[in-house]
Amino acid sequence: MVTIDHLNWRITAHCVGMKITQKEALAVRCPTCGAKPGEKCELSTGLPRTDPHRDRRLAALEK
Repeated sequence: MVTIDHLNWRITAHCVGMKITQKEALAVRCPTCGAKPGEKCELSTGLPRTDPHRDRRLAALEK
């Protein structure tokens, strides 16, 4: 049996309805694909994503 005894506050902040715009998300570097601020995130194929990665949106919430 596995017990998870920690709570990721980023997920909690996201779940309570804090919305982030795409412009705000693009203001930070993407921790997933490494896209620089102002650049769109990339798919694994190298094509641009339509939405920023979840981790990038969460990183923008921290700022």
